[in-house]
Amino acid sequence: MKKILSLLLALAVAITPSFVFADEEISVFVDSNKVVFDQNPIIENGRTLVPLRAIFEALGAYVEWNGDTNTVVAKKGLTTIVLQIGSNRIYKTTPSTANYFDIDVPASLINSRTLVPVRAISEALGAKVGWDGTTKTVSIESENRNILNLFRTHENKKLKEDGNIEVVYYEMFMDYPQIEGYDKANESIKNLFEEKFKDVIRRKDAESVVDYDGSLLYGWMFMPHNYELLVSVESIENGKITLVGYEIDYNGAISPTENEIRYVIDAQTGNILN
Repeated sequence: MKKILSLLLALAVAITPSFVFADEEISVFVDSNKVVFDQNPIIENGRTLVPLRAIFEALGAYVEWNGDTNTVVAKKGLTTIVLQIGSNRIYKTTPSTANYFDIDVPASLINSRTLVPVRAISEALGAKVGWDGTTKTVSIESENRNILNLFRTHENKKLKEDGNIEVVYYEMFMDYPQIEGYDKANESIKNLFEEKFKDVIRRKDAESVVDYDGSLLYGWMFMPHNYELLVSVESIENGKITLVGYEIDYNGAISPTENEIRYVIDAQTGNILN
């Protein structure tokens, strides 16, 4: 019996994840800026895990959390990353590709915080990662270091009380970049996409209401309208800034309309060249 208990204990130790709560703080820098976490990073089986929201936002990604499935969805430009707590697989999609890759340490829940492997997440978003074991420092160089900020425009859900039922007419999102050192170009980018967003709002205001009223009249099921535009910097060269975006427009039909858009902007004057 003692031999069996000893064997079971040895097996339990062998399969238990190896967490290291380091005596020295593990520091993480993104583009030379230190990332502040509300839960200290840890080392598990030789991999550094960090709180998910702080690292994704430091890398310029927007994060959505699904508590029902313990799934994280992060979006940066045209790239979407999906991972699930306990899973050794990360899914990465762009408008033209969909693939996945396996990781040796999955995302974990530590002290009610979701921690993710910093190298795998960063590299999935196109960043370069370095590790200094002497100082316990992670250094990350993001894909677009010159992106000063990434603005998200969100039109609040338009609601209507229909008895005790709250109806969502539409929801809209738009991401567009602002670029360090290009003030005139930034102003043009801001004006361009804010005006485009206003145009879509005007269209959605009309289309979604007509669609909803038609569903009441003819008895079909109403599906909320959605619009999303994700814009990123493709290149900055030869005095020109090239922006590429992916537009998804859902008008309640079975399949959304999807379009790729492209703008070329004079880096110094801010003039739109196409």
